[in-house]
Amino acid sequence: MCFEIGQHSDSLFTLEALKAFFGCGNIHLNSRDGVYHYTVKNLSNLSDSIIPHFLKYPLKTVKANSFAIFCQICTKLHNGDHFNYKGLKDILELGYIMNPSGTRKYTKEF
Repeated sequence: MCFEIGQHSDSLFTLEALKAFFGCGNIHLNSRDGVYHYTVKNLSNLSDSIIPHFLKYPLKTVKANSFAIFCQICTKLHNGDHFNYKGLKDILELGYIMNPSGTRKYTKEF
């Protein structure tokens, strides 16, 4: 799981402020597109910092549905569902619903 926000260099201060606010994550430059990204990949940080914030202050855009699915996936990972075939399959299905056109590390067929 990864929470990520991208900004061009003229808005790098925004990403630095987010990192300071949440107290976790990293900022890196994607050399391909010249965009800086603030990313949080640690499941504990996602569960303890990122998710509670957006539950308290809900998104009001089309991303709200994706966030709800993101929360479901994080819960399943936290519960260890990914350690069995059915749980992993459920997580992958949710991932495909959340981001139907995104790049994938895994296919549905495994």
